[in-house]
Order: sequence, then structure tokens, then C-alpha cells
Amino acid sequence: MANAKYDTSDLVALLVYYAVLLITFQLAFGIFGANPVSQLLTDIVAFLPRIVVAIVIVVLASAIAAAVKDLVTGVLGGLSYGRVLGTVASVFVIGLGVIAALSQIGVAIAVTLPVLITVLATVGGILVVGVGGGLIGPMRTRWEGWLSAAEQETRAATPAATPAPVATTPANGAPTQEMASQN
Repeated sequence: MANAKYDTSDLVALLVYYAVLLITFQLAFGIFGANPVSQLLTDIVAFLPRIVVAIVIVVLASAIAAAVKDLVTGVLGGLSYGRVLGTVASVFVIGLGVIAALSQIGVAIAVTLPVLITVLATVGGILVVGVGGGLIGPMRTRWEGWLSAAEQETRAATPAATPAPVATTPANGAPTQEMASQN
């Protein structure tokens, strides 16, 4: 929300302002007895805490996503795919936070559940058709290329280890130290 017009505290302050305004209207319309406007205001006032909790969930998910991205990028920063994996992990955490926030306000069953099922069914269908339809050979070739490139990058990024001493026993039985040969 760095580029947004409002930040989180402004949104919560706006919600509190409208909550006080709605509670005042609710009390004012309550004087006339039970009526549809009073019931509508009561329902809206009861919904406002859910919105505040949903905002807090999204903010926390964003903070956790930023930390996860920094962690993954920091650990894998020397590798070509480190930033991509950091971004993917961040998007995954934010997605989970948005799903939790939508669930908090009661939209999850109506909107997110069918979308999640569709995405999972699409991925499953692609895997079934791809594996069953003869894409095993090309997939194996791509994976071997990616894994060997990742292994070469990892070897290049890690410092060379010094050989460890190996104890050997000569014919006379006295142990000596020799350096292990490098492969």
C-alpha cells in the first residue's frame, strides 16, 4: 500500500469514523421503533468489526510476505532464480492472506472457493494430460537441464571446501595423517 492514496491507519480511522456515524444513525432511527432502516444499520454496524479484522489480516500477510521474500532472496540471492523464488513465495503468502481476509468477511465460499477449485483442477488436468499424453521425455529433458544449471550455480556460489585429514594405518600399525584426495 506504499503507492496508495490511503495507508492502513487511514483506512481504520475512516472505518471508525463511519462506525460512529452509523451507530449514531442507528440510535436515532431506533427511536421510531423497529423499522427496516434501523435493521439495516444494525447489520452494517455488526459487519464493521469483520472489515477491520480483514484489513489487519491483509496487512499482516503483506508484512509476512515481505519478510519471506527477503529471506528467500537473501538465502538464494547469488543464484539466478533466487529473486523469482522469493517473489513466488511472497505472492503465495499474500494470496493466502487475501483468501483468509475474504473468508473473514464472508466472501470466501461464494467467490474464492470456486476459483481455488478451478485453479487446482486446471493444474491437475495439465499434469494428467501432460504425463499421460507423452510429455514425459520433454519434461525429463527440461528438468535435467534446470537441475544441472542449478547444481552448477550452487557449486559456483559455495566456497571450495578444504580437504579433511584422513587417518591411515601403515604396515607397521602406527597411524599417520594424509590429506584426502579431491575428486
